[in-house]
Amino acid sequence: EPVKKTMDYDRRLAHLVNIGYSELDVAGRIAQKSSIDAIIQEAVRSSGIKRDNAIGAAENILAAESNIDLLKPILDTALKGSVALDAEAADVSQILLASSRSLKISKDNFENALDIVTSSTGLGNFEANDLARHLPQQMPLSANVLGQGLLGLNKLTALNQVARMNAGNSDEAANNVVNILQKLTSVDTKKALHDQYKSRLKIIGFNVDDMYVKGQLDGKDKLQVFDEVLDRLVREDERSQEILKKVNQMRKRGDTDDQIYSAIEGTLEGSVIQSVLRDRQALFGFLAYKNNKSMYDKIIAEGNESAGAMRKNFGVIQATDSWKTDQATNEWEIATQKAFKPFNEALGTAAAVVTNFAQSFPNAAAVMSGAGYTTAAAAAAGIGGSIAMKGLGGRESSRANGRKGGKYGNPNARQCGKRYVECQNRHRPRFVVPFRRTEQRRNRQNHRNEAAICRRKRTGCQTVGNGHRAGSRQTGGRSH
Repeated sequence: EPVKKTMDYDRRLAHLVNIGYSELDVAGRIAQKSSIDAIIQEAVRSSGIKRDNAIGAAENILAAESNIDLLKPILDTALKGSVALDAEAADVSQILLASSRSLKISKDNFENALDIVTSSTGLGNFEANDLARHLPQQMPLSANVLGQGLLGLNKLTALNQVARMNAGNSDEAANNVVNILQKLTSVDTKKALHDQYKSRLKIIGFNVDDMYVKGQLDGKDKLQVFDEVLDRLVREDERSQEILKKVNQMRKRGDTDDQIYSAIEGTLEGSVIQSVLRDRQALFGFLAYKNNKSMYDKIIAEGNESAGAMRKNFGVIQATDSWKTDQATNEWEIATQKAFKPFNEALGTAAAVVTNFAQSFPNAAAVMSGAGYTTAAAAAAGIGGSIAMKGLGGRESSRANGRKGGKYGNPNARQCGKRYVECQNRHRPRFVVPFRRTEQRRNRQNHRNEAAICRRKRTGCQTVGNGHRAGSRQTGGRSH
């Protein structure tokens, strides 16, 4: 198993250099395997994450972002973050990737980003491992609605936490957040606001995009502006006011979104809220924000002061015996990788030689392969090796080989006058040699000894190749 495991790791490194150093030639890429291995080793040692998880996270990082310069800062922070948040390393690495790509958070602020996520999980019911799964897909939408940078991430985590308060589960809460982020800038929402402002407030040509731009200049995000725009309409609509009042009461009572929706479904019909937010998930995403603003603001305030939150969580885990045991296992795997490198290289070289032989001599390789499988099957069935070899050059076939001689075996075999069994042992065809080398050498030596005895008896016997021929008075010129 160590051989396979170390070889598999080396192959995964090869895939990583193909992605991260695609501009280099073959020799250049192979040379860079050691640099990626060093990055992974350092991240594993500092975080305590298992090496297989670490290289898996590295694969996800380079698959999403081929910039090799981001591998080290993302991997180092993501592995520690996965320990601190009890989340998958791949999910945490995706948070940092999406933060860099969508929210324009620099690599110097990656740890601060995870501090914000860690802080929010301590104030709400949206657990860290679930949040790690959902944040990356929300960030592209959030950047357009809540803004970029660490503050934009802070607002997004706060919105998820308030959405989770009455949602049935984390997936439902995250879906509500996605839908409200989409609806705020959708064409149908803009048209609905235009029509409602015209019919209820007698304002012609209302354009919510203009309000978004004005709000941005005043330091407001689109969610805040949308709330103000919709609130102006709600003040003119008694039905919408009744809905908001009932929703607030039910939330304080701890009712779920499903229960709330069932209670207000009849009241929604014809209301301003229903005409603007027709999507159920978007509606509850917005209502979660509107009715929990105090909690939303508190999470943001805590997030702004969250520096070091992730390291504190990590420090607690680092003090456990489990973490220390994992770290020792990692060191063992790193040492095993180094120890087996020369052996793996030798094994690879030998495998290449065998491959070349099989390609150059396909018939011989087929016979050797067949003999190996037949012997293994016979051994498994409890049959002796001599019987197993019968079909691949045993007694019956060797009798024919002895007669054919020069075509398949040693030409001297046909000159031997001894019984065909001895002939078989002395003049075995060449393709059987790899399986019976020791026996063949022993038989050849015995034959030489017999030849020497013949000479001592002055029989006139002469050694011929691997066999011998006698032409004395005692043998009457016959071969034996």
